[in-house]
Amino acid sequence: MKKKPEQAPIVVNYNFSSHNPPQTDVIKRGSDWVNYGTDNQFPKKLIDLLNASPLHNAIVVSKQNMILGNGLVTKAESNIPKEAELIEFLSAVNPLESMEDILRKIIFDYEVFGGFAINVIWNKPGTKISEIHHIDYSTIRAGLENEDGIVKEYFYSSDWKQYRKAEYAPKSIKAFNPADRNGSQLFYLSPSIGGAYRPGQKYYPLPDYIAAIDDLELDYHISNFHLNNIKNGMHPSLHISMTNGIPEREEQQVYRKQLEKHFTGSDNAGNILVTFANDAESETKVTPISNTDLDKRFTVIQNLVTTKILSAHRVTSPLLFGVSTAGKLGGSNELLVASELYQNQVIKPKQQIISNIINKIIKLNDLPEVQFESSQPVSFTFSETILNQILTVDELRQKIGKAELTDEDVKRLLSNLQITIEEETPAEQIQDEEDLTDKNKPE
Repeated sequence: MKKKPEQAPIVVNYNFSSHNPPQTDVIKRGSDWVNYGTDNQFPKKLIDLLNASPLHNAIVVSKQNMILGNGLVTKAESNIPKEAELIEFLSAVNPLESMEDILRKIIFDYEVFGGFAINVIWNKPGTKISEIHHIDYSTIRAGLENEDGIVKEYFYSSDWKQYRKAEYAPKSIKAFNPADRNGSQLFYLSPSIGGAYRPGQKYYPLPDYIAAIDDLELDYHISNFHLNNIKNGMHPSLHISMTNGIPEREEQQVYRKQLEKHFTGSDNAGNILVTFANDAESETKVTPISNTDLDKRFTVIQNLVTTKILSAHRVTSPLLFGVSTAGKLGGSNELLVASELYQNQVIKPKQQIISNIINKIIKLNDLPEVQFESSQPVSFTFSETILNQILTVDELRQKIGKAELTDEDVKRLLSNLQITIEEETPAEQIQDEEDLTDKNKPE
């Protein structure tokens, strides 16, 4: 190693790498499709974040159930044959799945990616849609728009990272077009087709939580940091003092890469501070940097991360998703108001977008329109006294899971009531008659 006494000591501080805002619509010269992200792997990043952040995953699953609600129902009363035909079609939209099965998948994609893809297959005459399938949104790439600004085709690959291999070669699928009723077509929800408009986005959408994407990654790294801190048995934030000379810049880079590989990031729970100096009489020193207040710092960061993730999902009350707030009990009325607000501002608009698209598809089969029947996860609770005052016997029985009373049940209850009256003791009857006689005697 060369020594250069004329140089002052050099300090190199290695930290976590910075993140840039995501770019999704990436057009490359000579390509038939538009890349989904700079490396064409942005959907995989969203999937990784879903699997890494427990809070994010819980919110996505809860929103999926809220949007699905009680499923689809007809918008208005229709004639019985058409309604029966609709029920039959929705119960088996393809040989293996019902429409509810398809809805669960497209709603989940909608929450993770901000869009969904539906594969529509026409019958041979082209008069009706014979099958409907869900296609994983992460496997689809949009083709380039034509001179009229319309995307005519999409491309499917089960693994876009290996698309050059024959088994993963992209396959073209025609865009959904009711004017061309032939074969297999794809409806692809995007900012320009049926989805929520967002400036700067044309081919691919951004999910609701996009502003908190770094916080989702931080949520994972905080947990990973604590895990590795415990597994490693020590905090590896180190000061490494190299005292046997100042190396050339190239050698410094080698040190940097080796140390960064082995010590930085949440997998090794810390950063490295490296100094180089000329002190031949001293040995290389490795000094742990004490961070006694890390638990407090991480608590503050974790609370901030949680708040930002909840805000990105437009959560009106954390209690709706099982997140408690210090100092707040969360009464049923408060939860009911928060639930109603979330339903109106977040859930119902998404239900409307999805049902509009479903209606466009099933209308081609001359079937009545449908809509989502929302479920209410939070409701008022009343005392037994109030319930007895405002509900009928049958409504009370329904609340405890019992069937309505039949005519035979009513007769039996009345008969039991009459027997109870007739079984009143004779002594009591005599006393009542004597009391009545005394009252009628003249004074």
